[in-house]
Amino acid sequence: MNLDAQKPGIREKEQHAHVKKYRSRFEIASTILHVALSGNATKTRLMYGSFLSFAQINEYLNFLLSTALIMRSPETHIYSLTDKGMRFLSIYEELSMLVPLDEARLPTA
Repeated sequence: MNLDAQKPGIREKEQHAHVKKYRSRFEIASTILHVALSGNATKTRLMYGSFLSFAQINEYLNFLLSTALIMRSPETHIYSLTDKGMRFLSIYEELSMLVPLDEARLPTA
């Protein structure tokens, strides 16, 4: 008895389950900043919204804080964008429109 025949779409899900997309550091930083921009951005919300592990979000938050792209309220522990972070997002989005980064691959020799 073929169980896959009874459940349409199973094969398609299995085929896509193994596909992992590489994200650049800039893309990940941009994603974190977008999540923070939506408001009420705790570390947990940033972690889940950016699809990062605890260790990864700590690494990226240290980078974003040290470069003044994001700031953290000591009282509420909420992260928010700085003016510099807003500028980064704007420039990153403009660049993404000029050169679609998902499709931009250098030819291999």
